[in-house]
Amino acid sequence: MAAAAPTRYSLIPVFWLAAFFAGGIGASHLVEISLALAAGLSVALSILAFFLRRSTIATAFIFLAFAAAGAVTGIAEKQGVRPDRIKVLFDRGEIISGQPVEVEGVLISWPEPSAEGSLLTIQTDRLRYRGMDRDVTGKVRIFLPISINGVETPALKYGSRIIVTCILEREDEFLNPGVLRRTELLDQMGIDAGGS
Repeated sequence: MAAAAPTRYSLIPVFWLAAFFAGGIGASHLVEISLALAAGLSVALSILAFFLRRSTIATAFIFLAFAAAGAVTGIAEKQGVRPDRIKVLFDRGEIISGQPVEVEGVLISWPEPSAEGSLLTIQTDRLRYRGMDRDVTGKVRIFLPISINGVETPALKYGSRIIVTCILEREDEFLNPGVLRRTELLDQMGIDAGGS
């Protein structure tokens, strides 16, 4: 009697699941598909994989379910960016980087001490640019010096509502090889623009 061939298992199954998930995210940026369709596809493929779990085809359904779940994530991320978001206004050229603006909003954290000042993270709700007021969303991170023209800046705390005139920037001025672009760094932090 011949011995049965040993079952071959992948030593890195999480790698393949992550690869299909990432592929789904990438595909969501290339192909237009609705969030409901992608979510339904992910659930349907998962159910199929469960009922066919004794079959080798179940593995393919699991990988495809992860790809559909990645597409759900990518679509949700795209739909989560509102058109009045500050970073969208920068990207569309409605606000020019390096130009003075007046930002109104609420401090969403305590001021962070920094050399010769502090860093403020503001959840914005209004912005004045070139004499026009507009409702906006998004977060900005602003450096506030200890004093301006010899006048000490007021003590601020978490939850303070402030209006500040500043210069906001979203682009890179200089970029060394291998360094993250400023826009990528800001996006990772959930910040739309920085300034002083």
